[in-house]
Amino acid sequence: MTVEELTAEETKAVETALSPYRALVRRFGEDRERQRDFESFLLGYRGFAERLAGDAVRRIDYVLSPKLATIREGDELRLPGVTFSHVRRDPDTSLSVTAVDDEGVQRFRLNWEADGDGRTQVTIQQCPAHDPQYPYADGLAYGTLLRENDPVENRCQGTVWSHHYFEFIDAVDLMRPALGAEILAMPRQKPLRDGFPWSSEELDKLSASEISRLDGGLPGPLARHVLETMLRERGSLMLRSIADRADAIASWLEGEGCVWGGAAMATHDRDNLMYAVRAGDGNLALLFQARNTAGPYTTFLVWKDDASGTATVAAAMAGQHVWRVVEAFLRGEAPDAPMTTVDLATGEHDMGGEIVQTAVLDLALCHIRYVEGDLNATEDEDDRFERVDDFEFFVDANSFDDEDERAPEEIVPTI
Repeated sequence: MTVEELTAEETKAVETALSPYRALVRRFGEDRERQRDFESFLLGYRGFAERLAGDAVRRIDYVLSPKLATIREGDELRLPGVTFSHVRRDPDTSLSVTAVDDEGVQRFRLNWEADGDGRTQVTIQQCPAHDPQYPYADGLAYGTLLRENDPVENRCQGTVWSHHYFEFIDAVDLMRPALGAEILAMPRQKPLRDGFPWSSEELDKLSASEISRLDGGLPGPLARHVLETMLRERGSLMLRSIADRADAIASWLEGEGCVWGGAAMATHDRDNLMYAVRAGDGNLALLFQARNTAGPYTTFLVWKDDASGTATVAAAMAGQHVWRVVEAFLRGEAPDAPMTTVDLATGEHDMGGEIVQTAVLDLALCHIRYVEGDLNATEDEDDRFERVDDFEFFVDANSFDDEDERAPEEIVPTI
């Protein structure tokens, strides 16, 4: 979606939603202390996303809960475009249902958990393809509902992390055909006082709820556009920062002899491994693997390409994928991996949902900061890093699966 495609009403809603973010950028946009992780780089993201998620959860609960009030294990609720099934219920405290699309794919779960004190925790939870009912799958969005005697007066505090933002919108996209019309027809809450147009909940969620209203009742294309605008406007500064700082760390590693195929530099607990990777075309990359990070993407590769004047961040999964990403870089080819590239001269970049959903940009910002802090420390310096001379340590930490039968010595490049 581009600005040219927006109506005047949509443009106004987007500008209202972005107004707090832009004010924060004007005041703190160059402050390095506020660039500690992905969301702090975006500054106004959290305030908007929390309101968007809270408003959506409150409205989904208002419309959907009565439809599920009598559903039991083994039952299904069939609505246009979505079926709610795989019911798990505790009559007093909890309900869990799975949203299944028309192709029979389990897309996400909705979980309600009452605390007995007027609060209900609502979670929109992933259904992993390998095990859709995995109980510990990531939550895409959360809401804490504060229930009132009249459900329309309920309030909700929401959370949606940036790496799940687009997945959250994909989830509510599935429910919009079934629930959107009823959500748009919801009665208004009582205003704060006579002559004032909004309740406290409506006033708090005003910027986000107007986006959802124009999206058809639940977050959709306009909500995507809001985050895409933040990424477009802040992405160049973020990627340049990652590239410059990663390049300095890679040069340090190369000077220490910690080069791909040989010794690694590890944090003292060996949770994190680092290599300098020098390609045949002369480009130098930082490979960083955070071994205890949750989620599939635990590794990032960052390099500058002097010939094109660009810098790239690529995400890799542990195991075979990391080998393929490094091999491609060594050959001077683009890895088959989520990645983003910035033109260092113009700042133009292609940061989008695919790389954001891996969470490696946040991983890179956090771990680069930790490494810089340790390098600049003045006490206990000998304990902060450990040189691991045996490359088999990395090989063992990234075991091979049945897709690639090559032995490690065939896949590891000769340095």
